[in-house]
Amino acid sequence: MLYRFILEDNTKYQGDLENLYDFVGSLSPDNYQLIQSLANAATIKTEKYLGAPIGKRNFTYVITRGETELNDDYVHNWMSSSCFFNVASHWIQLYAPVDSIDQVSIGVWGGDDIILVENNDYYVDLDSNYPRIVLSATLQFQDYFIKYKNIKIKCTGGIHDIDGGIPYNIDTAIKLMTTSLFSNRGEESKDYNENGYRFLLEDYIVSPIGGGR
Repeated sequence: MLYRFILEDNTKYQGDLENLYDFVGSLSPDNYQLIQSLANAATIKTEKYLGAPIGKRNFTYVITRGETELNDDYVHNWMSSSCFFNVASHWIQLYAPVDSIDQVSIGVWGGDDIILVENNDYYVDLDSNYPRIVLSATLQFQDYFIKYKNIKIKCTGGIHDIDGGIPYNIDTAIKLMTTSLFSNRGEESKDYNENGYRFLLEDYIVSPIGGGR
C-alpha cells in the first residue's frame, strides 16, 4: 500500500524564536521575519521527511493500493485465504505516533466517502508497537478492488506534545536547514540536507512513509 499524510493546519516552527535568531547568527531585527519564514519552510520539509507531524495535532492518512496490489498474483493470494478482509491477518499499520483514531472512511469512485463505524466496520489497536486498524468482514474483498479508491484515516498524534518542547535533535536539524537557507539565498545547487541534517533525524524517521513508500 502507498501512504501519505495530510495535516489539517499550517505547519509553523515550534521552537524558541530568540534561540533560532541567535543560532542563525543574524544581528539585524530586519531579518527576523525572513528567518521565521525559512524556519517554517524547514519545519514543513522536516515533517515530510520524517513522515509524521512533529507536534501533536490532527492529520489524515490517505492509503491507496500500489502497483503490485493491482496484479492477478496479488488478488489470487488474497482470494486463496478468504474473499473478505480477515480480522486476524489483514491489519493496516499506522507508522506515525497516534494517540487516537477519530474517523475512518473509504473513498468511492464517483460517489461520496463511506464513513465507517468503529467496532462494526473496523477495529483499532493502539497498544501494539505501531498503531493499527483492521477492516471487518462486512467489506467484501472484490468491492475493495473494484469500487474503492482509497482509505482515509483521521488521527490525532505526532512526535511530541506541543507544550512538551520539540525534541533537541529535530530542533537542531531545523535550525541547521534554516541557517543554510538563510546563508545561501539564491543558490540553486545547494544541498540543504547536509551538515548533519539527516543524521540528526535518523532516529525519528517514520518508516516506510517518510521519504517514500
